[in-house]
Amino acid sequence: MNAATEAEPESAGDAYAPAGHAAADFAAAYLQHWQPNWWFNLTALHPDSKAAPEGRSWRAAEVAAKRDEIATWVAAKNGAGFGVYFTVNPLAHAVHGKAKAADVAAFVALNIDADPDVDEHGSYGAARAALWREVEAWPLLDGPTPFFVVDSGNGAGLFFALAQPVDLATGKAACVALQAEARAALRGVKVDSTANADRVMRLPGARNWPKASKLARGYPGGDAAPWASLRTTGGPRMAPEAVAALAGSAPAASTAATASMPQEGLRAPSAERFAALLASLPNPEDLDRVSIGTQKGPPIGVQKGPLHAARNPALVVRPGAVGGGADDRGG
Repeated sequence: MNAATEAEPESAGDAYAPAGHAAADFAAAYLQHWQPNWWFNLTALHPDSKAAPEGRSWRAAEVAAKRDEIATWVAAKNGAGFGVYFTVNPLAHAVHGKAKAADVAAFVALNIDADPDVDEHGSYGAARAALWREVEAWPLLDGPTPFFVVDSGNGAGLFFALAQPVDLATGKAACVALQAEARAALRGVKVDSTANADRVMRLPGARNWPKASKLARGYPGGDAAPWASLRTTGGPRMAPEAVAALAGSAPAASTAATASMPQEGLRAPSAERFAALLASLPNPEDLDRVSIGTQKGPPIGVQKGPLHAARNPALVVRPGAVGGGADDRGG
């Protein structure tokens, strides 16, 4: 058990309820407009334990109705010191554990997982500041703008929602190409290889408990353990032609590959839905009581910010606490 969980009150699950509901609302906003019979999967991983991952799945059509159930599960796991992650792509069937690529129905988003490079910058604080300077100046101005960004509390997850789902081979190839461009463009930042279809990334609304090796490198833990939060950029959903271009295939190949997928209810999440989500998330005082000791909760209020402001003047940003990884999880 890590030091942070030893200090948690007995009512840790209850104390994490606001964060759990924020996470559940993100789940609904992210997935509920896709094929209703696909499944949304959450995975709980302890930062240091070798125990098997714990996970739960909910049908996309039921995510909104099961908000309290999802929130309770997230709060219990996160309050017990587990990191909570969402599977980026929906599953074809329920998996109550960590999903595998064979469980994934289709790619619905590409991602970039950018982490602070402590070796490059000499300290965690300097590396974290450099990472967000690069992300907020996103240099691929001729490339896609992320639909939303998750501040894991340490690193940044950039997500590019697709206008139409694509098959696993096309999605992986496009993701590999996008991440290669990011490595060339983001200076002094680590960009992990996260193109696998069953990739999990840090869930917005959950606290980021760092593993011992990160604590040793200056990552904040204990009272200062950060919270993952959601930033929305208003980027457009990526058209099939753009995905095919990244993947190195003709657009028709992507269209043909998805022709056998159920089409009813296939709609990418809307920017309006994410804006409404941000406006409804807890205020900072709602999460003050979640903190250990005297440390205050994360700044979760909605405000304007610089991320892609030149391209998206109506940008809405929800910043997280100032604060990850090369394994099979993001942030």
